[in-house]
Amino acid sequence: MKLHPKFHQLSDISDDEVIIDIGCGTATYWQTFLRSNPNLKLTLIEPDIKLLEIAIQNYSHFPNVTLKTQTSDIPDHSFDKVFSFSVLEHVWNRKVFFSEAARLIKAGGVFHFNYDDGHFRNHLYRNRSMMYRVRNQVKTFLAPLWRFTHSYSRYQSSVSYEEVAELLHINRLTIKYEWFYDLEGLSKLSSLLKDPLLIEFGNLVEQFIIDANSMINSQDSKLSKDQYSFFWTFYASRGITAIKIK
Repeated sequence: MKLHPKFHQLSDISDDEVIIDIGCGTATYWQTFLRSNPNLKLTLIEPDIKLLEIAIQNYSHFPNVTLKTQTSDIPDHSFDKVFSFSVLEHVWNRKVFFSEAARLIKAGGVFHFNYDDGHFRNHLYRNRSMMYRVRNQVKTFLAPLWRFTHSYSRYQSSVSYEEVAELLHINRLTIKYEWFYDLEGLSKLSSLLKDPLLIEFGNLVEQFIIDANSMINSQDSKLSKDQYSFFWTFYASRGITAIKIK
């Protein structure tokens, strides 16, 4: 099954594991994996009640799935893996977020997460309408208001390299692997070349993007700050696989 790079980490699961996804939204991306891994025990966490209600409907026929609004009543070291997709930039208390993720992981377990920066660099949205970009800027500017009113779905704030490094260190999590995705410019060009007359060229561009991602993300180690800064210039999203130190 071909995965969007955002969900690349889902390939690292097995049928007998106990997994939690924090900030799952409607969580539709798990359904295929549950059908092929029927013994997988999955807990989905979503604080937004409206999104949680949709997720409950989506997973009403999956007996091994538990859906909750919070993690506070879950015992320590309950999960083999913790997942979180494009959530960190919407979390205002990131110390609590990382601390809770680390608490839930078994010793030697894995924390898979990613975060996006496109919200904070509107040039990445140049294919969107001006109104969309203005709304996005206003939404970011009003982050303190969303935090004060506990508007989880509206809050967004940029995530720094130093902040992630510090939070991982404090919670005894060490990066095993990281990668960047959503190569700006070429991805947009590829999507525009779907006209029948240009489809072959579009396929070549798509393959170039795939090869570029494979080359850039081939190393199995954490990047230096300089390398991070270079990749972050071209990419909107960063994924990290971290191991809980025993």
